[in-house]
Amino acid sequence: EFNYEIAMTHVSIGHVSRENAVDISTAPKEFEIYGSTHRYGHYRYLGQGVYDINSDEVVQHFSVLESPLVKFVTLKVINNYGSSLYTCIYDIQVSGYSEM
Repeated sequence: EFNYEIAMTHVSIGHVSRENAVDISTAPKEFEIYGSTHRYGHYRYLGQGVYDINSDEVVQHFSVLESPLVKFVTLKVINNYGSSLYTCIYDIQVSGYSEM
C-alpha cells in the first residue's frame, strides 16, 4: 500500500546473483503486475515480465502499461526456475509519479 495514489511507470525485481545463490531454481521467472485504488477492489492488469537469472543485473527493471492511479499493487509470480517448494524474491521496487 502506498501513502497516496501513483501512476506506475516501472517495477524492479531483485534476486541474489547466480554465483551467490544457494538454489537459483527459486528465482522468479515469469510474473504479472496488477494495481488497484482499493485493497479489495478490482485489480487491473498492468504488465508482465521475465526475470533473467543469467543477467549481470541482480535488480532488473520492467516497464508497465500505461497505469491508472493505483494505491495497491500485487505481484503474481507465474513460475520460477524449477523449484517446486517456493519462489524467493529479495527486492521489489515500484516507480512512478503522483498527480499531487
